[in-house]
Formats: sequence, structure tokens, C-alpha cells
Amino acid sequence: MIFSFTKPILTLTFIVGLTLISCKKEGCLDSDAKNYNADAKTDDGSCTYEAQFVVYFNQATSENLIADGISELSFYLGGKSIGSLSTSNFSVLLPECGGSEGLTTTVDLGSVKSSYELELRYLNSANGDVIASGSYPGIHGGECRQYEITY
Repeated sequence: MIFSFTKPILTLTFIVGLTLISCKKEGCLDSDAKNYNADAKTDDGSCTYEAQFVVYFNQATSENLIADGISELSFYLGGKSIGSLSTSNFSVLLPECGGSEGLTTTVDLGSVKSSYELELRYLNSANGDVIASGSYPGIHGGECRQYEITY
């Protein structure tokens, strides 16, 4: 007789406990994050971000750069080199992130949703010295940004 009464109470306790635990599911609630959890109810601060971008220029810019003795464009994010483009490597069409034209890359931003500005350095054809530099607005987690270089 005691066993038949105990079993429903244990079952009810288990169901109530499971319901309470599932209501408090924690995770990343930012849909821009690479580890977004749509099932989470509370944000636990674990969001991590990545962003994509592509840098490109057209034929006219290519010709102008080459005429001024610039052979390469080097790109930096947060002071770290992320790649370079030969000035003869121009794009005919607007390139997409992840495509084969221009300089395309994915950057791990960690727990920070936005990043440093993209820095561009123009390198001399003869000796590799920096002739000029410039910067472009930073990138943000969860997006693809396209930068067109004009010269």
C-alpha cells in the first residue's frame, strides 16, 4: 500500500523538478552570435562573435595604384596582419564574402561584438615601404561587410 502512494509522489516531484530546471536554461541570446541558443531563457554572457568582410577595388583603381608605384595593399585589424592584395588583382563584379575575388576573410571577435577599424597600407613597388595608409569602419559580429578601395 505504501509503494502505490510513493510512486505517484516521486513521479510528480520529478516532473516539477524537470520543469523548473528547463525554465532556467541559460545560453547566448544574441542572434548575431555564432553560438546563439534560441532555446535559452536567460543570457549567461557566453556569446562569441565572428564577422566576415571582403576588400576589393576595380580596374580604374588598379591602374591608378600601379601608375603611382604601388604594388600591394596590406590590411590590418587590431594591429595584426590579415592579408594583402596585389594591385593588379582587381574585381570586375561586386565580390561576396567567402567568394574568390578580393581579399575575403572571417575574423573571430571572441566575446566582443564589434572590432577595430580595418587599416590599409599602400606599399611601394620598389622597396615595400609604406607610402600611405588609411582606415575603414570596424566590423561587427554576425555580418558581412564589403569595403571598396578607391584611389
